[in-house]
Amino acid sequence: MLRVVSFSSLVVLLLVHGGCTSAAPGAGGRGTADGRGTQVPVTNVGSVVGRWAGLSDLPGHRNDDQYVEVTVRDDGIYKATSARTIGFMDARGRVQLSDGRLLIQGNDGAHGTATLYSAGGQKTLLVEMVTAKAGNVTARLRPKP
Repeated sequence: MLRVVSFSSLVVLLLVHGGCTSAAPGAGGRGTADGRGTQVPVTNVGSVVGRWAGLSDLPGHRNDDQYVEVTVRDDGIYKATSARTIGFMDARGRVQLSDGRLLIQGNDGAHGTATLYSAGGQKTLLVEMVTAKAGNVTARLRPKP
């Protein structure tokens, strides 16, 4: 049976992805050893407005990546959706700026951060969340046309 999972749970799901949660970016504009690229400070919400899509992992399902889409509006409101093997996820919340990253607050109490990286001209938004339903979740999202 399908069940509805909040956006916060999706973001948490994204945080669980193993290689995405550790090493900090290198200094002096160099990329990281884990291939994330160079961290790009987010100076306004407008720089991440739009549609983003990518894969996330659910806790306990490391070999079962889940496709997720996130839309960020210019007022800081986000919506995340995912049709997963365990059910449909529809989550909402708000983002705000803090020290070059985004702080994420889900409507259901989930919270986390999003950090923007660039490698070879390709942007990646690394989302790391903690939710009551899914625990820690990690997602790597790229701009979606």
